[in-house]
Amino acid sequence: MLYFFKLFKNINKPSLVITYTKTISLFKNHPILMLPFFIFACIDCLVLTIIFLAPRQPLLPFLGPIIITFWGEKFLHYPYNLLLLPKLEYFSRMGLSVVFASLLTGMAVAMIHEAHMKKPIHLGRSFKSAMNKYVYLFIAVFFFTGLFYLIIRLVNAGLIHYFLSEGRSKSFLMTQVGLGPIILCVDFFIAMFIQAAYNYVIPTLMLEKKKFFRSLADAFLLFERLCIFTFLLVGIPLLSYIPIIIFNFNTMSLIQSFFPELVLIISFLGIIVSDLFINPIITASATLVFLETRENS
Repeated sequence: MLYFFKLFKNINKPSLVITYTKTISLFKNHPILMLPFFIFACIDCLVLTIIFLAPRQPLLPFLGPIIITFWGEKFLHYPYNLLLLPKLEYFSRMGLSVVFASLLTGMAVAMIHEAHMKKPIHLGRSFKSAMNKYVYLFIAVFFFTGLFYLIIRLVNAGLIHYFLSEGRSKSFLMTQVGLGPIILCVDFFIAMFIQAAYNYVIPTLMLEKKKFFRSLADAFLLFERLCIFTFLLVGIPLLSYIPIIIFNFNTMSLIQSFFPELVLIISFLGIIVSDLFINPIITASATLVFLETRENS
């Protein structure tokens, strides 16, 4: 650990404005960098469409029993199937992130590295580099995805128990805010914290020729040295997803006030915001910060 401390102890604190400016310029000058994120967005949209069509033939015999087992038969019928859509999309996204986003993000990091070094961007070479590290990428994304899910479940259960216990159900927060918005806010900050802690893991795994745990140690040390900066670097793009979170939380109200299919439209908008805006910005900015830190250390 002393080695890692010496490596990063003289880090110059980067600037948010300069980092975002360089990130936007990078995508402007090299639009091909969006390809991995576009591919994942297409996979995401395909799976969302399959989930939407789950109550219909020919998907019903395969997906229907799963929905009946975990949520009940009524969620196979309109419009209840749309009430379940955001939750199913949430679970599918976690699985897709582990299997596909790990590989495609690694590919994107390799492409960003080539662009930063002013080298020609080779899709095949970048994909091969990601494939060579796929096991490491898979394990890292699986771990952080599982950690996020576990923490969210434990914290939410704790909040529900705390606020619904005797004497607290009539507290100011419960009467004026409500348990749902409290849980949403806490979940958002947990997501931001875990994303920030994980921010430099894939760039380090992809661009350092070190063993798995040593690369993780480097990534966490960099996060520790740039903790506040990294929270802001991650948090600012994540703010754009808050409207989607609010809409998904109020699915029943949307169905009653407008039309049920609006839930599907919002889910597709969420994919666009997440896969084609938030993820590219966070991935590219984290990679640039890692590369510039390594160059200056």
